[in-house]
Amino acid sequence: MRRILTFMLVLACCAGTAFAKDVLYLKNGSIIKGNLVELIPSGDVKFTTSDGSVFVYPAKDVTMLEKESQDSQQKDVLYLTNGSIIKGYFKEIKMTGKVSFETSDGSLFVYPITEVKKMDKTEVKAQAQQQSNSYNRTQGRNYTQNQSYNRTQNYAGASQSNYTRKGGATADESRHVAPEGFRAFVNFVPAKGFVIEDYGYGYSWGLSATIGRQFNKKFFMGGGIGFDMLVDEDSYSYDYMIPFYAAIKGNVGQRVAQFTYGARMGFAVCEDYDYDYYKYGYDYDVTASFYLNLSVGLRLGFTPNFALNITPEMDIYAGGYTNVGIGLRLGFEF
Repeated sequence: MRRILTFMLVLACCAGTAFAKDVLYLKNGSIIKGNLVELIPSGDVKFTTSDGSVFVYPAKDVTMLEKESQDSQQKDVLYLTNGSIIKGYFKEIKMTGKVSFETSDGSLFVYPITEVKKMDKTEVKAQAQQQSNSYNRTQGRNYTQNQSYNRTQNYAGASQSNYTRKGGATADESRHVAPEGFRAFVNFVPAKGFVIEDYGYGYSWGLSATIGRQFNKKFFMGGGIGFDMLVDEDSYSYDYMIPFYAAIKGNVGQRVAQFTYGARMGFAVCEDYDYDYYKYGYDYDVTASFYLNLSVGLRLGFTPNFALNITPEMDIYAGGYTNVGIGLRLGFEF
């Protein structure tokens, strides 16, 4: 009887220890050990404890997760925004940073959290795994789950593998596309030629700032504010234009160089500052005009969160103040 009780006690301790595979850290200072069920960076984190209780926390209330131990019968499944699916074990997840993910052969991935769609777990039986996966020692490890393995790639500065989803983008290529989430743009136009109503020709320079959401790698929507200073030397005119606008932007491609296009539409507050020959002095005139901007050009995606846009653009101000301008915009997005 004593042996039975001792065996049951040891078994219970081992079961409790085996269960505590993941550690959850909350912003309020709480530390919870158990098992990660599902993680969605833009949604919730589902976590279960050893007594079978399931807790759901908003992802914004979680600081990080760590792997305490691994279970060969239960692996983590990482779903990326580019469509790739990778099985293995997460090492560390920082909700405002990066995800460290290790495959069963010891290779390590480091992904920005913005590229992770979700993570959950799956039961993996050894026999089923042997039947569904094939191994090629000369090329690396090939997965029949639409993934390919290539050790020649290096992602995020770490020594790791590169997976390609069949018919999809590689992890290395996904570094160049715009990730989903909040995006901000700062643009500068060093020189722009204008055709000005009643005054002829002029030139200007301008600045603008745009913020909004990147819904996917191809489409952005937001709004912003700009500032243009226009000079007409013939009429001694200095015009200031402050447009307020809604903006859309599209990208085509997933390499470093991508085709990009965009449009802005709103209204502008315009101040016309020129010399009045009849009054022998300067005259000020403030008006509101319809504002439209069209651009098309090149996007250079250097990292998931930083890119340079080089786009010819056309401005149209119509209404109380009317002119049309054409220039080259240099923009940074992050």
